[in-house]
Amino acid sequence: MLCIVFRNPFRAIADTYRETFDNPGDTLRLFIPAVIFSFENHLRVTANRFLMAAEAKLLKELNLITTSFSWVIINNRDLSPLQCCAVALMFSGCNLIQMDQRDYTFKVESPQIRENTLKDALSSDDQLPYGSNAPLGLFMLICIAILSETMEYSALYLRSISYQESTREMFRSDAYCFALPYYEYVIKRKPKVSIWMRNFQVSFFSSSFGLISVLSDTAAREAFVANYLTADLSLYSAAIIGGRSLHSLFTGVSLKFADAVMVCFCHATAIILSGLGAIKLFKYIPGIRFYCGALVSAMAAFAFVLFPPVNEVKILKKLRKRSKSFVQNSE
Repeated sequence: MLCIVFRNPFRAIADTYRETFDNPGDTLRLFIPAVIFSFENHLRVTANRFLMAAEAKLLKELNLITTSFSWVIINNRDLSPLQCCAVALMFSGCNLIQMDQRDYTFKVESPQIRENTLKDALSSDDQLPYGSNAPLGLFMLICIAILSETMEYSALYLRSISYQESTREMFRSDAYCFALPYYEYVIKRKPKVSIWMRNFQVSFFSSSFGLISVLSDTAAREAFVANYLTADLSLYSAAIIGGRSLHSLFTGVSLKFADAVMVCFCHATAIILSGLGAIKLFKYIPGIRFYCGALVSAMAAFAFVLFPPVNEVKILKKLRKRSKSFVQNSE
């Protein structure tokens, strides 16, 4: 909304009213990703309770699988055979990551003490076991990937002490696998409409549903009051909020000038780095299968984008010409 106002403050209110009420069809179309987020948010909280941070991060690459199929159906595109192989390779890599299951311990915040920073929380002496129900966590992540994932509109990402205390993650508006290609369709359906206006419309619905989810959960409501209705909002939380807001704006611009699969690929490569950061942050010691799965997943993400259908046809034509010339020369 600030981008709309700064661009032309005199037309901001008029443009918002026109796009919201004079075109109710487009407004209702943007209502769909916000509804998906409402259910996805609860699935994410459940998944985070049963998975370590690094595993939860890298298993998000399942988004590339479901996004590709939604992209094919909604935007009437085709996947090349090499892209289908990359999808299978991605699923294999995620399976390797999930197979690396052992009993771990990690530090969490004491329920009697509310630390203001993540550093203080990680210094707590309380220990909780990990690995009690990892298959359930994987199942929840798959459900998240099918419904929606990783694109965040107007997200307020509260710092998470650990993925056992992930009710601190509120107002998280993820709409990815189905919603990301669908959002691309809505944006490109009327390219003259400002991308900032589309982001504002989606964030209005998603923030409303996020507020409802916070008020309906006791732990979430207490965390929201402690972090946002008090004067001790940490610099870490403020930086995360700003980064998430910029992320939502940049994602919308990327959808307008690129496509959903490219956005998903860029996010998949960033997931690798964030997963490695989670290893250090949560004192997680992965095994060889974890690293092999991460490598396979990264290779699959690159293969998916480097060989689109048009480029693949050109490569196959070159290979056929070379094979024909080789046969002729050999004869």
